[in-house]
Amino acid sequence: MPEPTLPPTPEPTPAPPLEEEPARLTHFLGELLLGPGEEIASQCVAWTLNNDAALYVQAVTLSNPGASHHSNWFVVPEELYPGPDGYFNCSDREFSEIGAAVAGTVIFAQSTQSLYEVQRFRPGAVVKVPPRHKVVAGVHFLNLSARELRTGLQMSLELTHPRDVETILSPFRFSYYALDIPPQSEQRYSIQCDMASAFEEAAGRPFDMNLHWVLPHTHELGNHFRVEVVGGANDGRVLHELNTFNGDANGLALEPPLDLGDATGLRVVCGFRNPRDESVGWGIGDQEMCVMLGLSDSEIMMDLQVSETTDGSGTDSGIPLGT
Repeated sequence: MPEPTLPPTPEPTPAPPLEEEPARLTHFLGELLLGPGEEIASQCVAWTLNNDAALYVQAVTLSNPGASHHSNWFVVPEELYPGPDGYFNCSDREFSEIGAAVAGTVIFAQSTQSLYEVQRFRPGAVVKVPPRHKVVAGVHFLNLSARELRTGLQMSLELTHPRDVETILSPFRFSYYALDIPPQSEQRYSIQCDMASAFEEAAGRPFDMNLHWVLPHTHELGNHFRVEVVGGANDGRVLHELNTFNGDANGLALEPPLDLGDATGLRVVCGFRNPRDESVGWGIGDQEMCVMLGLSDSEIMMDLQVSETTDGSGTDSGIPLGT
């Protein structure tokens, strides 16, 4: 009688590879105590990274328990704005946003009154932090409540390995400084700049830009924001639109990034409804702002602004429009 045979032992199924967690740097920047209705607008904050090698930041997370009205964040050489980490009066160290952007770069901007916000780019797209740089920000706190509030800021940087870096991102900004919103009215303002010509003059070559990120900034009277393409195959295409002020994280990642190479630039429209009995202009506190931050793969930083309204005869969706 033949010997019984056993079935062959199956080959073991290999375990799936473990997903590698991205490296992160997380830092609590300290607490502030604000009284009822208190506003702090001249404050800055610093965080020294002590990085001997370059860091490549694919995502930034900022959180606070309330009253962080807005903040703009930069990375600069660590010897700039010398002093201890933590909060400081901006004027004591002669901090300026333009100076910080030129000396380093923009790494993040916070949406108005957002409590938790993530700025994330597609894999391979990063903001580069050169060696021996630190994070510094102009921060604006506003306690909208009728009670004392203890608040603070925590930031986390999610890092990409240098081998996986494909694109270094740089900032540009649109600002409409000539705001003059009449009492008891609704008004819109438009910023349209020839980015292609400005780029070609600075870079000495044809306009070449892929747009990765856009972020609006208005205050509580803002009831409309829109950014659209001007020129080229995508002329008039709306990239981002909001029709309310909500205190949420309102940055938008474009996926895939939008090639603006055949366009002449972008048009940004901010709208406001002013229920007050006096005009509202540009400023902090109970005044307004109209700003858009963009991040693109261009090595040219641009600061595009309207400092004087030249035409107030137009309309946008039937609403008076200043340009």
